[in-house]
Amino acid sequence: MAMDLEFSIDGWSASAPGLDSREQWIEWAVRPVLPSGTDAPSLSQMPPLMRRRLNRLGRCAAQAAYELHDSPGVPVVLASRYGDAERSLALLRGHASGEVMSPTDFTLSVHNAIGALYSIARADTASYTSIAGGRASAACGMLEAAGLLRDGHAAVLLVCYDSGLPQPYAGFEDEPAACFAWAARVVLSRPGLDRFSLSHRHQAVPGPVTTGGCPDLPSSLQVLQFLLGGARELLQVNGRENWRWSRHVCLA
Repeated sequence: MAMDLEFSIDGWSASAPGLDSREQWIEWAVRPVLPSGTDAPSLSQMPPLMRRRLNRLGRCAAQAAYELHDSPGVPVVLASRYGDAERSLALLRGHASGEVMSPTDFTLSVHNAIGALYSIARADTASYTSIAGGRASAACGMLEAAGLLRDGHAAVLLVCYDSGLPQPYAGFEDEPAACFAWAARVVLSRPGLDRFSLSHRHQAVPGPVTTGGCPDLPSSLQVLQFLLGGARELLQVNGRENWRWSRHVCLA
């Protein structure tokens, strides 16, 4: 199946340990490194009772969303390969030991929990969608966002976030691991904004292969580097899946 879509970005934000400002992220896009550290954003925008329920990954995702989500009614697409795997593993370990499973912890372990808590904190009744697409999670999130734009929405907030897998799952990692989150306000292409395109093709290539991006970053962070930097193209290949991100000249 072949697929092509076009879009523009009229705002972005990001959060990761050691990267606290837009200036730092813009510099990072030029000289990217894998984020590291244990600090988490303060997330002062969220009420304390709800904020305490989020771990570092959840705080990063909510922080990126808050910095960009300036009006209610905008649909949100959350894309994460693993979600909160650390919390899920803790529940499984407790269950294996015969412990009673906490309903609250279970609620917060499901894949859409971070988005749900964020929407409740904002009293936002807009559409929220959670997606997991493996190494192509960011691309799958953008595909969903493009579909919402075609349905008539003026803008869609795409939030991509992930963290490394906890032990004993870490042995299944197939790309660099880091805790991060970024958000982009996706709109239809219009004058004054860079025009981007995303295409998908099926073609058998020994993978994974990355062209035009930093191979030392997880796939979703490669996309952020592409969006912030000046590269004209990012090709991400994994087996038969070929995702090509392209930047075109700014519309006059």
